[in-house]
Formats: sequence, C-alpha cells, structure tokens
Amino acid sequence: MYFLITLVFSFLIFMILYARYLNVSGSIGQRKLQLENLRDNVEFRINKLNKGSAEINREIAEASARLDLLRRNLNDAGSSKK
Repeated sequence: MYFLITLVFSFLIFMILYARYLNVSGSIGQRKLQLENLRDNVEFRINKLNKGSAEINREIAEASARLDLLRRNLNDAGSSKK
C-alpha cells in the first residue's frame, strides 16, 4: 500500500518537474527564435543603410564633378572676357 502511494507521489513529482523542464525549454526556444528574428531584422536594416550610404556617396561624387565643371566653365568664361 505504502509502495503504491510512494509510487504515485513520485510519479506526480516527476511529472511536475518534467513539465517545468518543458516550460523552461520552450521559453528558451522561443527566446532564441525572437533573438534570431531580431538579428535578421538588424542585418536587413544595416544592409539597407549601407546601400543608402553608397547611393548618397555616389550622388555627392556626381554633384562634386558637376560643381568642378561649372567652376572651370566660369573660370574659362571669366578669362575669355579679359
């Protein structure tokens, strides 16, 4: 009789501990997924910013080249009037 009661209580304690383990494992797995999603989101944003920066740098280089051309044209026009 005592053996049966001890066996039932042991089984209950085992089930409680196992449920806690599964809950903790599920929580950890969920956190890992959230972290991976966050990491992917950050990488996507960084790539987007890098592409935007490269485009801005290209536009700055083109504008600088146009500005240099305008300066030369103005200098040429100024020197031809003298």
